[in-house]
Amino acid sequence: MAKQEFHSRIINQLARQKFMPLGIIQKGNSRTWFDDRFWWLTIIEFQPDPRRRGTYLNVGVHWLWHVKDYLSFDYGYRESEFATYLDDAQFTNAVERMISIATKRVQAYRDEFNTLEKASRRLDRRWMKDFWALFDAGIAAGMLGKQRSAVRLLKRVLAYPGEYTWIIEAQNSAQEWLALTDQPDAFRERAETIVRQARIKLGLPDQNRPAW
Repeated sequence: MAKQEFHSRIINQLARQKFMPLGIIQKGNSRTWFDDRFWWLTIIEFQPDPRRRGTYLNVGVHWLWHVKDYLSFDYGYRESEFATYLDDAQFTNAVERMISIATKRVQAYRDEFNTLEKASRRLDRRWMKDFWALFDAGIAAGMLGKQRSAVRLLKRVLAYPGEYTWIIEAQNSAQEWLALTDQPDAFRERAETIVRQARIKLGLPDQNRPAW
């Protein structure tokens, strides 16, 4: 157990050195970090494996227009294979490589999603991949006042087979969004309210909303 605790300390020590100057924040004392962009986060997770010492690296975007009390990888995910702890020097090198990958990915996401317009274009190109990508593309379009796109995408959400409770709940939410697609100001106001609720749910600090 001491070795396991120590290899986690190696991860946190190196992460603090590299991430904190970039404004990337640690989630408590965990092995999870996030880059806070108000309406979305980039999550960096050094994921453990209960069967062995070491870590995976996961990096992805979490959209804050869904209220939930957990972080999710809504865009992006696994960035490296498992790095096994063998000794301090070997593991330090492995973690340094992971941190370099994560830092580059954070900057890429900052560039890729630095405006809602860019995010909407990206989501609209990938919405067919899964249910939530479709939902997210619809919300982004609605926030930009793109009524036709928002209606098209959100209606596809409603047409999705309701095989599970979570799909039905999401479709109920999509119906509420759909009702506002002809009222761009009200749609954006709802989006900001939900983002702030999501931030509270996750314990994120309050901040002024940047321009959409």
